[in-house]
Order: sequence, then C-alpha cells, then structure tokens
Amino acid sequence: MHEKLIDKIPLDNGLTLELWDRSRQVAGDRWLVRFVACIAVPVDSKYFEQEENESLTLDGVRTAIGEQAVYSRQKQSRVVDAQERNREVDNLKNTVLATNLGYLSSPDFPRKLIIKAYRESQGQGVHWKPG
Repeated sequence: MHEKLIDKIPLDNGLTLELWDRSRQVAGDRWLVRFVACIAVPVDSKYFEQEENESLTLDGVRTAIGEQAVYSRQKQSRVVDAQERNREVDNLKNTVLATNLGYLSSPDFPRKLIIKAYRESQGQGVHWKPG
C-alpha cells in the first residue's frame, strides 16, 4: 500500500487536519485511489465546560475512549492508471475540503466528536442538541 501524508491544515478550532494518500497499486500501472482525512482530538476538560450531562466526566470519557477521539473520513475513487493517480487524489482532497472544512473547523466540532465517540463506546445512539 502506498501511504503518504500530503498535507496538514491548521483549523480555526486549534486542531490539525491531516490529509493522506492511501492509494494502492492493484495491477501493473493501475491504482485504486484512496484519500483519508484525519483529525486527532485530545480528550480535554475544556471540551466539557458546556456539557450539562453530569454523568459525562473527563475521567469517564478517558476510561471509555482513551486520551483522544479520532475523526477519519475516507474517500475512494475508481481504479486509474498511474498517470491519473495524482489528479484523482487532488480531486478527492478538494471534494472533502469543500464539503467538510467548515464543519471540521467549527468550535463545537471537538466536543461533539468526543461525545459521539463516548456514546458509541457505550452502545448509545448519538443525539445532538443545538448549540
């Protein structure tokens, strides 16, 4: 598998978006193009200041999910020849950035991701409150 970090983008909320090319050669000069966007969010008390749910504590969350929650979004494209691979990776990158950058940069994103990861670890559905 080909794995290459292609960009790190600092976000307005203090996090860093990592963009990876995880394409793999399938036969000869043919590549299955895969692009992954990742953000590691440290489980920090500052993300719980607004949380009204008293059962959601910093220690409880860390016990359930560890020291960080990870956002990962993968896009996969068709199989292309080697000459088209970089252009296809750029297309997937541009699509992910155009559709997700505002959401990922939001001040609420880290808190919501941590709560989502915690609730999933507890087998609970995710229910967002506005705000």
